[in-house]
Amino acid sequence: MRKKYKGVISGYRKAIKVIESCRDLDQLKGANNYINNFLYQYSDKTKETSPAGGFLIKSEEFVSSAYQRLRSKYRERKEMLSL
Repeated sequence: MRKKYKGVISGYRKAIKVIESCRDLDQLKGANNYINNFLYQYSDKTKETSPAGGFLIKSEEFVSSAYQRLRSKYRERKEMLSL
């Protein structure tokens, strides 16, 4: 499994470093973009659209769970920087 997800794991580690390196909320906006790009990079785009008008994406459970962990780290960092 490790070989199959080598790029995902590498991208995940980089995203963690990006989040942890943020020193203010402006930098955190860039981290938010990086996290979203992580999901788009390792997911498949579909032709379906969401009610909001954007395209839906489909990702494997491994990628989805990594994305959710990144979102959690992002929220923790945002809370810390907001104090």
